[in-house]
Amino acid sequence: MNRTHQVPAASFDALAEGRGGPAAVTLLRDARLSRHLLLLRGLLERTPTGDSGRGWLTEAFPLLVRVERNRPDVVRDLLGQPQVGVWATRCLRDVVEAGGRRHVRDESWYLAALAASAAIRAGEPFEIALPLVDGSLVLPTLGRVLAPDPGPVPAQGAPVDAGPAGPGGGAVRHGAVSRVGGTGEGVGLTDPVGSPAALVRAESDGSGLRVRVCFGSAVVALPTDLGQAAPGWRPISRIAVNGRLSLRVLLDDVDPFRGGGDLVTAHQLEEGQERHWRDLVERCWHLLERHHPEASRELAVGLRALVPMARRAGGNRSATHSDAFGSVALSLPADAAQLGAVLVHEFQHSKLSALLDLVPLADGVDPARYYAPWRNDPRPAGALLQGVYAHLAVTDFWRRQRWQGGDDPERATAHFEFALWLVQTHFAARVLATSPALNAAGRHFLTTMSRRLSRWRAEPIPVRERALAVDAAAEHRAQWRLRNLRTDPVFVNHLAEEWAAGGTAPARLTPETELCPPPLGPDSPRAGLRRAAVRDPDLAARRLSRSQDGNGMARDAILRVELADIAGEDDAAKLGYRNRLLDSPRHRDSWVGLGLVERRSGDPGLAEWLLCRPELVHAVYLRIRQLCDGVTDPISVARWLFEGRPGPGYDEPLDMGGWRPLGD
Repeated sequence: MNRTHQVPAASFDALAEGRGGPAAVTLLRDARLSRHLLLLRGLLERTPTGDSGRGWLTEAFPLLVRVERNRPDVVRDLLGQPQVGVWATRCLRDVVEAGGRRHVRDESWYLAALAASAAIRAGEPFEIALPLVDGSLVLPTLGRVLAPDPGPVPAQGAPVDAGPAGPGGGAVRHGAVSRVGGTGEGVGLTDPVGSPAALVRAESDGSGLRVRVCFGSAVVALPTDLGQAAPGWRPISRIAVNGRLSLRVLLDDVDPFRGGGDLVTAHQLEEGQERHWRDLVERCWHLLERHHPEASRELAVGLRALVPMARRAGGNRSATHSDAFGSVALSLPADAAQLGAVLVHEFQHSKLSALLDLVPLADGVDPARYYAPWRNDPRPAGALLQGVYAHLAVTDFWRRQRWQGGDDPERATAHFEFALWLVQTHFAARVLATSPALNAAGRHFLTTMSRRLSRWRAEPIPVRERALAVDAAAEHRAQWRLRNLRTDPVFVNHLAEEWAAGGTAPARLTPETELCPPPLGPDSPRAGLRRAAVRDPDLAARRLSRSQDGNGMARDAILRVELADIAGEDDAAKLGYRNRLLDSPRHRDSWVGLGLVERRSGDPGLAEWLLCRPELVHAVYLRIRQLCDGVTDPISVARWLFEGRPGPGYDEPLDMGGWRPLGD
């Protein structure tokens, strides 16, 4: 099934615009299947004889070949699954890094699980041993078999009933940790997942395939319809939505390699949650078909699995593993539009990761770190490229969504999201252009993305939503600088001494900066309040009023300054931020708040400095407080530093990247 894959120039340009269509997605999907096959070949060739994983491979490969001979479509579909890329890449990397030595972590057993699933799906009789993962046996794309309670573990030295033979000839014992592949050397080898194995046996009885799983003397019989739950059997849910196009995806909360194999972020669905997922995915798919036909055509071809994640306190989360083409890990968003934006965003990552297998967009290594408007930490050039590409699609999604039906809050939200991600993505593309890492193809790719973003900048956006988006963008950049940059302490001390001596600030205010380790505290609450105010313009004012008359919640009283800021009560907000700095000079975020207020109703030049160089004024103010007795007014220090100077250029991205990590 291996063949050479090439990307036509027209498909490359279409992908660079953020699109590509079903033909390009099919090309990328097929290329990923070939990659998986090459990884399997490498695993078979590189795993040394005597390694514990060799037994699993030897058991699994002949069965997989037999199924492929009779049902190549089944094997092609199975080996193209997203989790196969995650598993094969990780497993081969472990083998290579072991350098021919036996290694403790061995996940080669998963090929046997794939072979068993392929045979079941193809209706082929077989018999194979599989290990347990967290007390259950996994059948990829199908489900998991729950091991019966083995009862009390025998005492030391007591006889144990022998179960099926494990790969490599070692006995697999029920109710105890088994050894696989002989006695091992050095530290010794246990079963790869630290559990006993079970025997999966499938027999044809004339009416179909009868599958049983033997856990020693205990047997679990799988139902004829593997999509239905049964005693000892937990199927992987499947979501099917029909329309002009059909969506077919797994809702996978079972497979150990789902979503990248990071079980810390994965989440098993609780009773009743599956129905909520089905309902929201169905509504989302109809929305995509009606209003985003290009995106729906691509997702219909390429989206294979949704992996539930637990929500976090700050809101929704989503992720895509570079090796898991077509899989999106996510917590369930609030509505269909938000889910559509997540799917479009994350599938862009899959597209670009697969494209990079075929067309390198960068040469060499760029050690510098850059500002990414969707992250709080500095990012390498490759990650920034991924982010720009994903948010190009997010911008396009909200660009289209804002003109669709819905109530006023929904339209306001769509306008705000379009305005925000247009500003941020265009800015990030300009930051990325400063990286020397991109090759000719990469620069063409970036230029194509940038041209499309530039065209959208001429589109109308309501004044209020545009202003809120610009505030959000300015706030994130300023907070990022406060988190990640440290101003040259010698220069800071010189400025503080000039202030203390009654001198004037020097003409040059662009000192050297260096990256410092994030994080430096929690995010400002303004971002969440601002998004809430998009949907409900009077929300901040109502909460502020309650906090002032004593009838509000305690949290609203704590957020009084931020509520005044979002409500547009600029004098009260400015005074509140000033007083916070007087009381708590290390309260970094207050400088950002002052900059936002000054830009709206004060001194735009001072605001530009406060938002573009907050790390400088913060460091100077702290040093002045150390040198001078008594309390120093923060606004006076800011004006002493910046008043009368031309601003550093709020929209200029050249100073938002290119830092080398400390120690390089």
